[in-house]
Amino acid sequence: MHLTPAFIFDMDGTLVDNMRLHAEVWAEYLADLGIDLDEAQFHVQAGGKTNPDILRLLVDPAMSDQEAAARGEAKEALYRERAHGHVRPVAGLAAFLAQASTLGAQLAVATSADRANVDFILGELGLVDTFAAIVIGTDVARGKPFPDLFLAAAARLGVSPSACVAFEDSLAGLEAAYRAGMRAVALATTLPAADLAQQPRVIRVVADFTELDAAELMQAAV
Repeated sequence: MHLTPAFIFDMDGTLVDNMRLHAEVWAEYLADLGIDLDEAQFHVQAGGKTNPDILRLLVDPAMSDQEAAARGEAKEALYRERAHGHVRPVAGLAAFLAQASTLGAQLAVATSADRANVDFILGELGLVDTFAAIVIGTDVARGKPFPDLFLAAAARLGVSPSACVAFEDSLAGLEAAYRAGMRAVALATTLPAADLAQQPRVIRVVADFTELDAAELMQAAV
């Protein structure tokens, strides 16, 4: 591995400002199961986690892998139906990615989302060919807050974790980046900036990508 700086992005709430819609769809889906969902608590407890982990947290801790996969797929199909035509990038994303690419940063995605959602979101954003590596929840044994997703993305890029900056909006994601040995930029698209700033190895907390300079962050990763 070498020390070429790399940027590794979460997807939901980081590349695209969509966590409110995810929470709304989860609330509707869980209501059919007789479960009331508090949106603020959902973002704190479930943000960044895989669907099986969310379902076992909110519905049944003993839920089988087969049932969790089926229920997760049903929820995401509903999400994609609602999100179609309404997917918007976090402000400043396109310019930031262009600057990072021009400067030679390697780019990857490390997301708990499933393949269908990744293809849908990146397609809607026009970013299908932007990232050298994409790691999804089913690619690793453990989802966030474990470091597996970020470590797998760094390995696919051939980059040391210490040469990576992770971009995240969730507490579980920031913990995963920390446990992977990466510095992190926290985007306050979902949670209060003050809560994000308290997480270890967070070097910046921003509202969106217009507040970031890729050259500056590449130096932070070396």
